Amino acid sequence: MRNKKVHRREGVNAFLFFALAIAISWAAWIAAIAFDFRAGETAGTTLVGIGSAGPAIATLIVLFFRENKKHRHEYWNRLTDTRRIRAEWYAAMFLLPGVIIAASILLSIAFGGPVEQFHLVPELRGNWAAFMPFMAFLFLAGPLPQELGWRGYGLYTLLKKFNPAASSLIVAVFWAAWSVPLVFLGENALAAIAEDPVRLAAYFLNYLPLSLLFTWLFVGTGHSTASAVFFHFSFAFFAGIFQMESLSAAISTILTLLIAGFILFKKGTQLGEKSSS
Repeated sequence: MRNKKVHRREGVNAFLFFALAIAISWAAWIAAIAFDFRAGETAGTTLVGIGSAGPAIATLIVLFFRENKKHRHEYWNRLTDTRRIRAEWYAAMFLLPGVIIAASILLSIAFGGPVEQFHLVPELRGNWAAFMPFMAFLFLAGPLPQELGWRGYGLYTLLKKFNPAASSLIVAVFWAAWSVPLVFLGENALAAIAEDPVRLAAYFLNYLPLSLLFTWLFVGTGHSTASAVFFHFSFAFFAGIFQMESLSAAISTILTLLIAGFILFKKGTQLGEKSSS
């Protein structure tokens, strides 16, 4: 009976987190859209920043109002203890995204796409000093606040109730839903591709295989939140520095789907998870 109550509470906490993350982010982003705030303005930058931090803010709320001291300590330990991550997982998290992006561009070139896709985006081309600020902004604006929530709390809590494959699907649905307002919010990467239906479809379809890859990495590293942050950063970095077009974006989604499908086939729905948390 006690186990049922614990599982029920964990399920409630997980879905409360997802609801809060979406509510906080959507409220900030919709306000920015409604008042036509620009990212360069103080109000616009603040609202966009609050929206991006929605998953992290939701995590803190649930941690401090719904979890006990033991669970809070465990959460921070999974974020800071990088000893959970073996060398082969570092290779996977930092190399796999680059391989997927590079292979996607190469295949698109084979089908007639421009070689210039391998050129750096204009903001970085010939300006190596811009790389560090670019990487710092990328890390703080996306991977860190998102993964404190999506994998650090949401996925980890779901894994106590569902198998890893099912948990991946649930995270993918909420993760994709969370990003919808960004399509209508100017001056961000998603809004930039909003008028390209192929790239937009590829972007949203990619959430499921990406979620499976994140879960595979997460369970393989002993539920390390840091691994999810690094993996997310690696994908964002390689996707952000090159000038990918519609075909290469679609190929990237297909490759990610194939890799995730192969892992699912080899590992089963547990994705390598040996025992429940």
